[in-house]
Amino acid sequence: MWIFSTTTDRTRIPRWKRRWTLWRELLRAEGVTCGISNYNAEQTEDAVRMLDTMGIHCLIHQMQMSMIHRENEAVLDVLNRHGVGAIAFSPLAQGY
Repeated sequence: MWIFSTTTDRTRIPRWKRRWTLWRELLRAEGVTCGISNYNAEQTEDAVRMLDTMGIHCLIHQMQMSMIHRENEAVLDVLNRHGVGAIAFSPLAQGY
């Protein structure tokens, strides 16, 4: 099984275009699932819904979270609603 992942992009490339590119790559690899990384709650909701309409299940969301860094609590609600898993990262080298 292949898992393709896309992360937030701070460029001016529209979200639909990034997701369309991901969808195209998934079809080429015959993949049926993908992951996202560093999306806020609104972006997560948008990504999961768009992928669902394409017949692609969003398997996991990788986000920064720790006992100190809790800003992503709203993302967890979105993930729970859509049955998407979460994996947290918080590198100690970043000073958190």
